[in-house]
Amino acid sequence: MIVKKKLERVEKEGWYSIELTPEILAKSVSALNDIRLYRLMDKDAVEIPYLLEWLGNKIEEKEVSLELINNTYIQKCCSYVTLKFHDKRSINKIKLEVAEEIFDKTLKIEGSVDNVEWFTIKENLRIVGFRSNKHSYKYTTLDFPLSEYNYFRLVFDDEHSPRVTVVTTYAYETHYIEGSYCELGINEWEKIDKKDEKTTEIIMYFHYKYFIDNVLIEPKIDKVFYRNLNIYYPGSIIKTPKGDIENWTLLNTTVFSSKETKPIDCHNIQANKIKVEIINNDNVPLEIVNVKAFGEECRLVAQLPVANNLFLVYGKDNERTPRYDLIHFKDKIPPELKTISLGPEIKIEKDSGKEEKKKPLLTNKLWLWGSMMVIIILIAFFFI
Repeated sequence: MIVKKKLERVEKEGWYSIELTPEILAKSVSALNDIRLYRLMDKDAVEIPYLLEWLGNKIEEKEVSLELINNTYIQKCCSYVTLKFHDKRSINKIKLEVAEEIFDKTLKIEGSVDNVEWFTIKENLRIVGFRSNKHSYKYTTLDFPLSEYNYFRLVFDDEHSPRVTVVTTYAYETHYIEGSYCELGINEWEKIDKKDEKTTEIIMYFHYKYFIDNVLIEPKIDKVFYRNLNIYYPGSIIKTPKGDIENWTLLNTTVFSSKETKPIDCHNIQANKIKVEIINNDNVPLEIVNVKAFGEECRLVAQLPVANNLFLVYGKDNERTPRYDLIHFKDKIPPELKTISLGPEIKIEKDSGKEEKKKPLLTNKLWLWGSMMVIIILIAFFFI
């Protein structure tokens, strides 16, 4: 079913944010490819480019300045590259720029607060570089546990391979940006304890086929527990003589524990029901107080003209993915956007696109028989 929602009147041209509610996303089809913004004229519709943004949690990497203060080589042993931050920083990635084109080196990374006492962060790191007739490749990124020091030191194993020349280094800080989520409407849920399988099943039924980011199971915390947990979404239906059997597809596996009750990741799957399976083993089934489900908030960002005839349209089957130039100009969009609201849903009747054709005169039987009688009379008249 194709539907449209009218945008409130735009009084000033500029960049706007349009919220896509979980219900809009659920009614959209073709993996959200069907969403369009139009300015509807008398006999024409002008498509307005947009960006679709998910607003959940994000992890961003920020490059931070790093000074190379020492580069020491001990022949047939090792080489030391010492790096310094002006302030103590927490990092978990360093990228090297190496002068040589062909190399294969192992190294370890150490940290220090005073450039005197050093602590090993990670060993057996590896960087490689090679070159063929047509291609060259280098991998010089060092990933390690998040560490907070003023100084970092790279210790290269040079005993069995030539020394490499580190020209420049880049460090990266990881920033966690908390996102926005909304609770999804659960129509009902049921809990089934299966004694023979030693499991508990919780099935949640939703009002719509929502995009589900995570679910939260709230147990009665009156004892400690530590259980494995599987989560499923509906797969295919298997026909049998005894009736239809629903085939569930595994979505995620995790641990359900009294140590920490945390949301269970559903990877933004689109489904109208979800099954959670708790593996009890030889333990008593848990008492479940409540269940909740959450979806990642989503919006459209578009530059809108002054108008009162703008519409959001969605629900068309087999629509292609829109391709707009706007994707290349994200940096031009201001950080703060005014939100514009949507009106109620309006159903769009599908136009068959075929006008009823007028039937030719001779396809009408009365005219056909009348014409034949006239011809017979005329022939008879000429032969009399």
